[in-house]
Parts: sequence; C-alpha cells; structure tokens
Amino acid sequence: MFEIALFFLLLMWVISIPFSKKSSDVNGFFVSSRSMDGLTLSFTLAATTVGGSAIVISLDLIKRYGVWGILIDLCGGLGLITLSFTLAPLVRKTNALTLPSILKKSIGEKEYKAIAIALVIAEVCWIALSIMGIKLLGSFSTSETLFITLLVVLYSITGGQWSVSKTDIIQFALIVIGLLTYVVKRGNGIEFGSNLPDTFLFYLATLMFLSHIIGPDIYSKILSARDENTAKRGGLYSGVLKILFSILLLLAARNGFSLNNLNSIIFLVILSAIVSSIDSMLITSSSIICEDLLKIQSRKAINLTVFIVALLSFILMVFAPDMVSLLASGYTVLLLAIAFPVLSFFLYGKIARKTLVIPPLVFAGVFLITHSAPYSFFLSLFAGGLGLAYTKVYC
Repeated sequence: MFEIALFFLLLMWVISIPFSKKSSDVNGFFVSSRSMDGLTLSFTLAATTVGGSAIVISLDLIKRYGVWGILIDLCGGLGLITLSFTLAPLVRKTNALTLPSILKKSIGEKEYKAIAIALVIAEVCWIALSIMGIKLLGSFSTSETLFITLLVVLYSITGGQWSVSKTDIIQFALIVIGLLTYVVKRGNGIEFGSNLPDTFLFYLATLMFLSHIIGPDIYSKILSARDENTAKRGGLYSGVLKILFSILLLLAARNGFSLNNLNSIIFLVILSAIVSSIDSMLITSSSIICEDLLKIQSRKAINLTVFIVALLSFILMVFAPDMVSLLASGYTVLLLAIAFPVLSFFLYGKIARKTLVIPPLVFAGVFLITHSAPYSFFLSLFAGGLGLAYTKVYC
C-alpha cells in the first residue's frame, strides 16, 4: 500500500506543476486569483468535505448505528446547501483572503487575533485527524506516515489553491468510481449496528451541519469563486454531491466496502478522500497564519508556514488518543470561536463582544460540572443564540 500512496501523491505533484506560475502571488496561492468556475468549485468543495471523517469515521458510525451512521455526512451536505442560499454570496462579496479577515473591521485587534489562533488550532486538529487516518488505513509506520505527509506538503505548496482545486476533481472522481464498484456488486458487507441515535451522534451531526455553513476551508473555496452567483451554485451542487456520496458509502458498506477488507481500491478511495482534505486545510491554515497573524506575503515564508503546520499536526497525531476525539475537538473549537461572530456580522453588520466570549465560557463552565462535551456544546449554542438576540436589540 505504501507504493500505491507514493505513486498517487507523486502523480498529484506532477499535475500541480503547471499551476505553479499561477500561484506565484498571494491571491493565486490562497484563492486561485478569484477565478474558480462553478464546476471546479462544486467538486473541490465536495472533495474537501469528503475527508477522513466522511469515510473512516462514518464506517465506524455505521457499525454502531446502522443507517443512522451516515447522519453526520447528510448533515454536512445539508449545511452546504444552506450555505449556498444564505452566506455564500455574502462571503464572496467581501473579497477577503481568509475567514478572520472578513470580520477584521468589526472587532478589536485582540479579538481578531484570538479568532485567528482558534481557527489555526482547529485546523491543526483536523490535519492531525487526517494524518492519523492515513496511518491507520495503510498500517504505516510513523516514518512512512511522515514521508507521505511531506509529499502532500510538496504538491500543496507547488500549485497552491489552483492545483488543490483541480486535483480535487480527480480525487473525488476516484472516490465515486471506487464506491460504485462495490455498489454494483454483491458481497458480504460490514454488520450494521442496531444502536439508536444518541446524544453523541446528534452532537457530531450538529458539529458537521454548522461547520459546513461556517468553516475556514469552505470559505477559502467560496472566496476563490469567480463571482457571487458562482459561489452560490458551488455551495448548492457540492451539498448535493456530498449527500449522494453519503448514500453511495452506505450502499458500498452493505456490499463489502470496509477497512477490514482492505484492498488497493478501498485504499485508494479513502486515501484520495483524506488527501483532498489535508491539502485544503494546509492552504487555509497557512493563509490565516500569514495574512491574519504574521502579515507576510513572501512565497518562501508561506511555503515554510505550510511545512510547519504539517509538522505540528503530525506531532499531534502521534500523541492524540483517537480519531473521533480529534474530530470533535477540532469542530468544537471552530464553532465556539467563530460561529456566532460570523452570524452576527452577516445578520446585523456588527459584532458584540458577548458573541465572542459567552459560548466558550458557557462550554467551559458546563463541561467542568458535567464532563459531557455534547451537553456543554448544546448549552453553549443556546447561550450564543441569546447573545445574538442581545446584539440585535441592544447593540
């Protein structure tokens, strides 16, 4: 499997080389010079959101909950569709480079930096999650996993957002073709679980729904769109693609698509999904660090930043307990830090400090008492909603 991974990643690097000149400046590297067409945007959004969590974790959830196991991916698709009809055109209209820079003029410098740092932490958690997925998928040693990570870094920095978006089309096609080979054949699939949905599953589903409406990687793609209509169409079609993927995954799992029956097809399908997420997250996290935290535009500095983010994520992967913990931690940090400030900005054109501090404080306080992340998160959402109402009435 290691040889397959090397060949696949080297092929992605070769494909990215022609885009290196287009990515010579900041706009080209981070947002594809804002010229991404609707078809490319749809597939790159779908591929980015169909990552390690969408296959490796979903297969595990199907084992636990049966058909209910694809709920998190269905909610992700619904989140993208909701984004297309609400915030996507508004996000593109800002002409920003990153999610934090959209909010920059409406909040203080300290709050702006805090949001940027929180998003980088979330991105590092997700990249670590994806790297762990590759390691477990191929039963790779730590050194082999590190080498594969460095190859992903190589092709990501070669062509930036340009090459990432174009290779995402290839990767998503591989995912669909691989799943279809199992859908059309009959085989003994994984044993579907019979557990009823519980608080934890709804917690994950809520995380996925909201993070597909408000997410730094998704906004990086939206900001790369040619215009506002393209951003809207890309969100809609990518949501439909993600829902179709969820159905394909469930049908393929029923017919034998499983990590327990690993072959070259399954390996390449899941590797493609994971890599399509890692490259986007590397570009997004480096853009936030360079644009919002360090204020640098040198390509050499940007390339070094991508490498450092990948290295930190790899180190976190080595010490992290499990994939589900990383998934929940990354999305929880993201949504507590950014969801309500973004909603406040686009709904009211202003951001009250309460929308920044109330959700994290409520989460921390409730978690200290209950030691339950789901209950703490849902109560922090309720508190954040009250903060939004306060902003509308009194600010």
